[in-house]
Amino acid sequence: MALRPQMRLLSDELLARIVSEARDILCKLGTKVQNPRVLKALAENGAKVDFEKSQVLYTPALLDRALATVPRSFKLYDVLGHETHDFSGHQVHFTPGSAALHVLDYKTQQIRKPDTADYVRYVQLLCGLPHIAAQSTAFIPADVADRVSDSYRLFLSLLYGEKPVVTGTFTIESFRVMRDMQLAVRGGEKELREKPLTIFSCCPTSPLKWSEITSQNVVDCGTADIGRLLVFLLSHNRARKGLKR
Repeated sequence: MALRPQMRLLSDELLARIVSEARDILCKLGTKVQNPRVLKALAENGAKVDFEKSQVLYTPALLDRALATVPRSFKLYDVLGHETHDFSGHQVHFTPGSAALHVLDYKTQQIRKPDTADYVRYVQLLCGLPHIAAQSTAFIPADVADRVSDSYRLFLSLLYGEKPVVTGTFTIESFRVMRDMQLAVRGGEKELREKPLTIFSCCPTSPLKWSEITSQNVVDCGTADIGRLLVFLLSHNRARKGLKR
């Protein structure tokens, strides 16, 4: 077995303190959740919810119950069904970031908004880079309508590339379209659950606010069992669960 060096910036004691303080913040300050459906679900599962202020206070029992459902590992597969990622242990995978609003035109050396041709070239280039394990919807083509720009990026990534895709939606309605694209690639819901193709990243807005769109995206991803890393908050939760053992 090959040895891999590890770099640690935080001690176990400091990590435990960070986790403890994060739990205190969630239980004493809570989060804003601007989604009535999610507020209702949280209240039904033990959270203290102020519906008028869209404020949620979590309980230690609720946090522990949620953390117990987080998988310790998961895998991703490419368009052809080959395993590309094993998120377990200390394995590291690289993907481009997102999402650039402008690009530097390599011919004119001018900064401009990207278009479809730029995106296709990006996907084709990325597929030839062996040390980049996944695609990301790294910028937004400006030559299509805003209402389809999120699903259009995923469409181009799946059409012209083979690597799994790190992506996300701009609207609640887009999730169904992007899910259906993955179902078309895999052939069905069972096949997609067995071989996940994407990561949907959803982020809270500072300070600790979940918009209607992002909170609904988290729920929809969980319901559809699509994208094993659903939200950056869950990635931190995975680390917290590991610390508790």
